Amino acid sequence: MTITKLQGGKRILRNIAVGFAALAVCSAAEAQVAKPKQSLGGKLTLKDEGTFYVHGKRKTSSFTGPVTPGANLPAPATIMVEQMYVHYRIPATVKNYPIVFVHGGGLTGQSYETTPDGREGWATYFARKGFPTYVVDFPTRGRAGFDPTGLHEARYNQNWAGVPTFSRSGAERLWPAFRFGPSDGVKFPNTAFPVEAMDGLIAQGFNSTDGTITDRNSFVWGAEALIDLLDQIGPAILVVHSQSGPFPDPVVEARPNLVKAVINVEGFEGLPPTNPQVAAYTKIPTIDVFGDNLHSTAGIGQSRYDGRKVTVDKINAAGGKSDIVKLADVGLVGHTHMLMQDKNNLKVADYLIKWLNKKSPYKASNSRR
Repeated sequence: MTITKLQGGKRILRNIAVGFAALAVCSAAEAQVAKPKQSLGGKLTLKDEGTFYVHGKRKTSSFTGPVTPGANLPAPATIMVEQMYVHYRIPATVKNYPIVFVHGGGLTGQSYETTPDGREGWATYFARKGFPTYVVDFPTRGRAGFDPTGLHEARYNQNWAGVPTFSRSGAERLWPAFRFGPSDGVKFPNTAFPVEAMDGLIAQGFNSTDGTITDRNSFVWGAEALIDLLDQIGPAILVVHSQSGPFPDPVVEARPNLVKAVINVEGFEGLPPTNPQVAAYTKIPTIDVFGDNLHSTAGIGQSRYDGRKVTVDKINAAGGKSDIVKLADVGLVGHTHMLMQDKNNLKVADYLIKWLNKKSPYKASNSRR
């Protein structure tokens, strides 16, 4: 329904027939991103819950907002940049080490919250199982915010090559890339992702604003932020996904005593750990987890698995305890790149909890939050 203007307090409407059709489409979409009726699968009793930021630094600039080219620059203003947002839940009874959930590219910590179709996510499920949980939006994403000064300065100087580029993936790309099916709108017969709630996933998408930090890439500043977080909360388990797959590498080298285990969910394979990082991994249990239908040439699939297996084999050859698992091989079929949101997401969580209890059994620690 098109609203063209206001006259005498009344809205003048055009294209009524088209408008009602659009309204029907919007209503269907809204139904898929509406408030869930009941997401928790059981009682959750918390000792504490809250949010905070780590790793930020002050920056003073005249370009914190738009400035017309040729105009006098405003007085410099001081903002915070490169901070990481953290949402924590501390269960009333702690039975396991804290667990830090780090999202992937074009996403935020919402990946681990309520699923697109309104079911319980890992953030609360692991808390119900006795894990203090810390869900982050890493620097430049979501509630962490990003540095706008480069954008405004380039516009002021009319230096269009200097404008940071942002990108956001559409449904047409996500469907095959995340292996919901071989092509947009076509499902794999066994897909476990709730494709009927695709709009809920699209709503979670976030601009990849990594380019607003120009002196380091995400694999550097992502690790820096995690190191600062562990320095505050103490020993923890790291769960990383896709783009953040290499984030733990510098962390285990810098803070080996603060990383109790690493769970790598279909992590990026293009930046293997250095030899010193491999040596650090030999003292830390790790598991790489992959979903189903890796054969799909249009998706994040077999080549990523093969690349991560090279890293796993290298760690084990150095004396480590690293595992790599295709979930279909342990009876969890149909899982996708977004396996923390798939219909069997809590069964995957149970599998990982069992692995953690075996590989990194809990010993009471001096968690600082």
